[in-house]
Amino acid sequence: MKFKTVTKNLVFLTAFLFLLTPGFASAEEETFTEREKFETVTVPSGKFNLPPGSVKVVELEKGWRKVKTAFVQAEALNRQAKIEVWVNGNRKHPTLLIPASDPSYAVAINEVVHSLEFRHVDGGEVRVLDVKVTQSLQIAEDLDDAFDPNIYKHEIRYHAYSKIISALAEAVIRKVEQIEPHLDVKLEYVPYMLPVKMAASSLYAASVGQSEKHEVRVQLKAVLEAINYSRPVIDRLLRTKFLDRKAIDLLALRYAIKEELE
Repeated sequence: MKFKTVTKNLVFLTAFLFLLTPGFASAEEETFTEREKFETVTVPSGKFNLPPGSVKVVELEKGWRKVKTAFVQAEALNRQAKIEVWVNGNRKHPTLLIPASDPSYAVAINEVVHSLEFRHVDGGEVRVLDVKVTQSLQIAEDLDDAFDPNIYKHEIRYHAYSKIISALAEAVIRKVEQIEPHLDVKLEYVPYMLPVKMAASSLYAASVGQSEKHEVRVQLKAVLEAINYSRPVIDRLLRTKFLDRKAIDLLALRYAIKEELE
């Protein structure tokens, strides 16, 4: 009986703390310190699809803001998936497991940012239905702590493109590795899929190594050509039960790479 009473009290305490969590209690502005006020707002570009292996950058309105929390509502279109939220080159925890429904997720940010980066890391296509952020009312340049956003702007411009490309390359490598056990080594893997993996590995190395954009584009074209050449194997997988989805994911990555080249 004593154990039940303690458990019940803990449940009520947890529910009470949840109601006090910023952003869930109210969309009205709230005082964070004596000098700063925050509000929870909807991000205008926060509704989009996230295909396998893709990256989407969502800009906040009116420049850099101190953001405490991002609230993400999303659903998986065909099967459950995983996505990550990145800001200023840092991955925020937790990785979001998206089921075939539309639950909401709270992601702690606690940084001065001007955008949120969503990365698809596994599973089927994801539809993000809504993104809200709890942000400062003032833009960061006007706050008393003299934040200089130019330091971050240069770093983000320098790294953003390579991060998108490295995510694509890594997704291609991972997909080939998932397909490999189901292929004939001599007739399918070595002549068709191994070149795809090698080209994607070179692309990953070029993007992570911060190569010049021209060199990265050369590697992108190589991956695209390797995937195009492997179509006989991909077409066979599309006709194979339980493997068709992996082939679709690889084709989706092909279109994402083609889009980066346009």
